[in-house]
Formats: sequence, structure tokens, C-alpha cells
Amino acid sequence: MLSWLLGKSKISVHAAELHLDRVRFLMEYLEQHALKDKKAVVVALNRELLLKIPLELQDPEGRHWFDPSNKNLAISFTCNDRSHSSRVNQFVITGFEQLANTLFIGTVHGGGDKTVVWWSASVESDMRDVPPLAKAVQEAFWKMPGWKLIDGFGRQNWLQRLHT
Repeated sequence: MLSWLLGKSKISVHAAELHLDRVRFLMEYLEQHALKDKKAVVVALNRELLLKIPLELQDPEGRHWFDPSNKNLAISFTCNDRSHSSRVNQFVITGFEQLANTLFIGTVHGGGDKTVVWWSASVESDMRDVPPLAKAVQEAFWKMPGWKLIDGFGRQNWLQRLHT
């Protein structure tokens, strides 16, 4: 699926698929923590993803917590809801090294039974290069099975997971 993007060896294609699989797993995992209290999210991320976020930290949001399963990825979250300042309503998976200059951003919409998370993939800064592997993962992101593309406004598109 990714060979046409990389135009390189099967090893590169395999690496891109492995990274995309991890990103997909993290997206699906993080969605279950949408709109939860940040302290509960920290406990879950530490227990289930082994992120080692200090429990005594008052403001863990907005910081990068490296994924121990993939040194090229880190996870962060934010609490941007003014009416619920400790409720997590955005997740960011940030790429480093081979995935440098890449962001996968999940924004929570709705609430209750109608809560959905829309995801986007983007370049963090136009001032820096994007490694070939990161470009391939970003392109393949938009074609992941089990997700539907939501055309956005202007240049921004989103993915929403199809629930079966």
C-alpha cells in the first residue's frame, strides 16, 4: 500500500506500515479517554501505555510523553473546555526523529453518547523538512481502513473512526 509513496525498499514500506499501525492503535486507545478528567487519563496512560507521567504533576497537559513502544512518537493532551477545565478534549501524537515534524491531532466533538473524536495529520512547521518516512505515514493516514474522511473547511480534513 505504501510502496508508491516511498519508492524505496520493502524495509521502508514495512517501517511506514509499522508506524501507522502504532498511530492507529494510539488514536483508537486515546478516543476512549475523551472528556475524562485529566487525573484519570494520567492514571490510565501510565498503567496501560507505561508513559511514566508523574502523578503529583498539577499540569501534565500540553507536555510530550514519549511512547515506550515507539521512540518516534510522543503523546500529549489538553483541557481546553472553559466550563470543564480539567476535562481532556484534545490529544496530540507528535512525531520525532524519522517521523519528525508530524502531528496527529484528535479533537473531541459533542458529549455523552454523541462524543466523537476527529483526527487530522499535519506538518508541524513549514520551516523544517519532513523526513520521507513521515511523509509516507502522513499520506497513508488519510486512507486507513475503518475510518472515514470528513472534508473540512479550506485545507483541513479530518478522519472519524467508523464504529461497527
